[in-house]
Amino acid sequence: MTFNSLLKTTSLYFFLLCSLFVSTLIALNATDWFFIWAALEINIIRFIPLLFFNRTSQTWNGATEYFFPQAAGSLLILAAAVTLLSEHPHTQIRRAIIFIALLVKGGFAPFHYWFVNVFSTLNSWILCLLVSTWQKIIPVFFLSSSLTITDPTLVILIAILGASWGILAAANQTNFQIFIAYSSVGNLGWFLILTPTSKFTALSFFLMYAFILTTLISLLYLLAPNTSPSFSSSTQISSPHKAAITLCLLSLAGFPFTTGFLIKIWVITSTVSQTPSMLWLIFTPLVFSTVAYARFIFYLLFNSRSTTSPLTNTKLITMWRPLMLLLSIHCAPAVIALLQLSL
Repeated sequence: MTFNSLLKTTSLYFFLLCSLFVSTLIALNATDWFFIWAALEINIIRFIPLLFFNRTSQTWNGATEYFFPQAAGSLLILAAAVTLLSEHPHTQIRRAIIFIALLVKGGFAPFHYWFVNVFSTLNSWILCLLVSTWQKIIPVFFLSSSLTITDPTLVILIAILGASWGILAAANQTNFQIFIAYSSVGNLGWFLILTPTSKFTALSFFLMYAFILTTLISLLYLLAPNTSPSFSSSTQISSPHKAAITLCLLSLAGFPFTTGFLIKIWVITSTVSQTPSMLWLIFTPLVFSTVAYARFIFYLLFNSRSTTSPLTNTKLITMWRPLMLLLSIHCAPAVIALLQLSL
């Protein structure tokens, strides 16, 4: 490939990324479902070509499995928007249609299979980060608004089932890519639990989860820019990288004294204040989450090969300060909250 063709390819890549970001901003600022639908269509058209920059034999399958659920969700939103023009009396039915459409487009359980399949076909951690965070902003934003169904008990039951199923599926995985996909499904269930409570609380949960996931995927990208089906067993992972990855996994699991623990407590207290009868059901995905993450962490620590050469000691010295910074970022909010409770 010549330099000019490489420049054109890079320019196209950044043009698609910018268009992707702009379409999301248009949707978030739109007040009419027709404009939201149009922005979603632009978002689909801009994201699918990004999948072909790191092309593999499974890229076509991933692009197809991404397109059809997204198109189906957009069609449901368009149908709901058309009913808004007609004076249709069934407002709850229209809200239910929008709710289902957003669940499909966001990859929420029980419509999460397309997301897991697409995520497993991606050959770049950057695309994995995009599809699991940025591409979910529009569904997450409107699911937390008052435009969807208003029955909190039904929403919480769907969310708890989704969170439990995602974590149970993740417990059977032994590679990072599919584990992160099912983990995302489980955490989206936790987000959905908060939607009947407060829009601000739900969006804050998603932003904190996105921050933790960004940290984890950034570490994996530093180890290997391209994903690998057997990453956790075939790649030699040094002890500093294991420590950093384990810390992020503990935070995603909601282990005490991490940011994930703070947001899980936030979910429980917010939900119990609205529907106290759901207390015991909420603890079900929490227990499953602890078991699943603990199993994967033990697999990472004891089944992946560690480098024992002098280079490992050099990496440990050079990465000590970044690891301490990472530790303080992930642990400081929970520690501050516990100190405030003790005062």
